[in-house]
Amino acid sequence: IEKIFALGIEKISLGVSAFQNPDLVKQAVKVFGSQSVVVCVDFAKNIFGKYVLAPHGKKTSISVIDYVHRVEQLGAGEIILNDVKRDGTGRGLDRLLIEAVTKKLSIPVVACGGAQSVEDLVQTACRTGVAAVGAGSLFVYYGERRSVLINYPTESEIDKLLLEMKG
Repeated sequence: IEKIFALGIEKISLGVSAFQNPDLVKQAVKVFGSQSVVVCVDFAKNIFGKYVLAPHGKKTSISVIDYVHRVEQLGAGEIILNDVKRDGTGRGLDRLLIEAVTKKLSIPVVACGGAQSVEDLVQTACRTGVAAVGAGSLFVYYGERRSVLINYPTESEIDKLLLEMKG
């Protein structure tokens, strides 16, 4: 971690390493400050419909809500919430869990995993309390056959959506 910050990087994201070694979060916060420590939380629904951690895509029995609360207590300054079962599918962000997490925490939450459209991103940003939303496949794949196309909204589309967010 020290080598990364020595390069001038301002934030580091800990995922599986934070899950496997929670003290790493605490140590990193102590040295670099909570504003520089982000924890990426991979999650999925289990067969009972409960949201659980899914590091490396493998579901555990650990509740996402309990875990993010613990990570906040360890001092993390931000959470990235990633739905591993929706990631890349375009099925839409899971606003139910995203909102539950943002209501539980006082630190910023970034949501990703499954963005369906720019409208999905806007609705999630406006309705769940997240600090930001992320998307990957939405801007790379196109059409029914998911052809590779680097795609992004036009400036006028962005302006229109920003106006909708304000109003």
